[in-house]
Amino acid sequence: MIVIGAGPAGSEIAYRLARQKFNVLVLEKARFDREKPCGGGIQLKELLEFSRLPPEIVERKIRNVRIVSPQNNMLEAGIKNRSFFAATVKRSVYDSYLQKRAERAGADFLENKKVKKVIQRHGKVFVYSGNKMYTARLVIDASGASSGVAKMLGIDQHAPEVCATYHMWLKVKDIDKRFRDSIELYFMKDNPRGYAWIFPKKDIVSVGIGSVEKVNLVKMLNHFIRTHPVAKKKFRGFKIIKKGGGLIPLGLLPRLYSTSAVVIGDAGGFANIIHGGGIYQARKSAVIAAKHCIRFLRTENQKALAQYDNEARDFFNDYEIKWDKKIRNILWNEKTIELLIEKGKKDDRIKEALGIVLTSARSHKRAYEIMENKMLEMIYSELGNKAGMHHRAMNSHLRRIFRKTANIHKHANDVLLNDKAKRLRATLGMLAAEMFKGNPQRALEFSIIYEIFHTASLIHDDIIDESEMRRGRQTLHKRCGLAKAIIVGDLMLTKCFSLISRYSHHNSISKRQVLELLDTVGDSGENCCIGEEEDICMAEKKQYNNIEQYLNMIALKTGSLIEGCVKGGAIIAGASKKRIHTIGSFGRNLGVAFQIIDDSLDLLGGKSANKSVMNDLRQGKATPMLIHALKNSGFNDRKILRNATGNKNITPQMAEEVIVIYRKIGAIEYSQRLSKEYIKRARDDLMLLPKCKARQKFSEIVDVLEYWSLLAE
Repeated sequence: MIVIGAGPAGSEIAYRLARQKFNVLVLEKARFDREKPCGGGIQLKELLEFSRLPPEIVERKIRNVRIVSPQNNMLEAGIKNRSFFAATVKRSVYDSYLQKRAERAGADFLENKKVKKVIQRHGKVFVYSGNKMYTARLVIDASGASSGVAKMLGIDQHAPEVCATYHMWLKVKDIDKRFRDSIELYFMKDNPRGYAWIFPKKDIVSVGIGSVEKVNLVKMLNHFIRTHPVAKKKFRGFKIIKKGGGLIPLGLLPRLYSTSAVVIGDAGGFANIIHGGGIYQARKSAVIAAKHCIRFLRTENQKALAQYDNEARDFFNDYEIKWDKKIRNILWNEKTIELLIEKGKKDDRIKEALGIVLTSARSHKRAYEIMENKMLEMIYSELGNKAGMHHRAMNSHLRRIFRKTANIHKHANDVLLNDKAKRLRATLGMLAAEMFKGNPQRALEFSIIYEIFHTASLIHDDIIDESEMRRGRQTLHKRCGLAKAIIVGDLMLTKCFSLISRYSHHNSISKRQVLELLDTVGDSGENCCIGEEEDICMAEKKQYNNIEQYLNMIALKTGSLIEGCVKGGAIIAGASKKRIHTIGSFGRNLGVAFQIIDDSLDLLGGKSANKSVMNDLRQGKATPMLIHALKNSGFNDRKILRNATGNKNITPQMAEEVIVIYRKIGAIEYSQRLSKEYIKRARDDLMLLPKCKARQKFSEIVDVLEYWSLLAE
């Protein structure tokens, strides 16, 4: 066999085939001792799987990573077990170590042998380099990115993405003091789909930048070294030793083999699609390829090469690619990376997820599952923050509503004044009034009506659903009994209409506006009840085959209340009928998107739910995930889903089985994409409304809801 390329992939497969007594020739286009343009980071996964490197190869043991956000927030995450470490190396030294290992096993290496032509004919491969021709039964393309060898072999070289990189070696003082055992990664506003890195070695620092977008990397890196508020301190007094750049294909090629050839390493697109690291991935692709190449050489069975393609694709997709496609959307979003780093300072699970992505010590599935949960947490905490601007005024006003000594007033206040209430609907109503320059006091008075209305609907909802937790506490009917809880909900609903009637005493609100408010509140309440009844019927009849029926139901149940709230704010401000209709459409679409996300919280939210978990499943409620999974799963999986849905005795283990099916079928991603569709509709409505501060605040709330759909590919 002939291996084209003497990097980590080529040297690894040469070593493995030479050990099996095959004649192996490795052709390298350049000198063996050249220093390739590479950061030289060795992942923990590589050291665990391929054994530790000799001490003389390791430039620096790495046990910690500092991640810096676009706003220059910093998160430190490390390898907790001090007996483990990642490493930085110089590629010339590291590659030489792998080459010599292969040579000792019996492989032959030739340098400065650039391949000009490859021909496959009659079960043989003819490789032309300079004025010489080499013949083999099998060729391994380990030539890296953009060599053109794969194309010569009849393999499409079109990778899904390409990352351009540029880096420098800097001589700086006090490397040990400034970096110790840490590497540093920087996410920046002007490089949203990439990052900058600092990898310290013994006597130099590799600093570089990469991006999948077309940006001026040379200019950007020079600017980063000299002006970045955090990084520039690390380079004080620097001297440039070496510069270089290159291209890294991201994502596996459509095909990894031909008649008498396979493609491995960077040539096959095996580099990690988040950070671009590819040394472990190159060696692992070689390990997988080796056993199938051996079988091909011994049996001449072409299926062996196709089986390499299948196994390599399955391993890397399952281990990292399909999860990283989702995770990187969070890291490439300025708002979510900022939140992730800020919250990660006190959250070991976020550190764990980022550590998995960078070290690959575990399947990235675990990192994705953590991120999935954290996105739901962030959505709900950020919605609370966005609504927090009016909390004090709202709570002060709400305390004056139920002031009698009757027990039902005490119970009403007990639920209504819960400090975990986000006041989102009330905030939306106030923003709607602000958009059309309405009276802030009148807007506040109306908005708390919808807060009371919403709270009443939650009390009744919890009774219907037999929920035990709401906003981090026992539900009202669990604390006070069913009858009292029903009465408290009724009290709140009737109070809403008496509060609206008070507008007739204000000169700033016309009689027509009061009537419109009554109509709006009445209509949204009626629609909410119709939607709730439809929700119950769908669960009782186990109607899970129609996504349109579900969307219509939540548009009534959830969308109508948010629609009514923002329409009411616009009415208070005296907006035109056309504007009232548009902002109502915005509210309805926003409500649908919110409910789709909330239906995911039941199973995936964990502690972030602040309400009963598994309750929707226990009640047999229709959700997008359930509808999609039942439609697309096989007989056995459908049986599991049917057994769990509506099962009053459902266990966490049964719920976990449902989640496993949802992941396998793509039901969670389906839900994320569905929410994105309604977020887009809400954005389109918003763009038809006046450009002002209120519209920007609405847009920020939409941005928060969009965090969930970032996890879809």
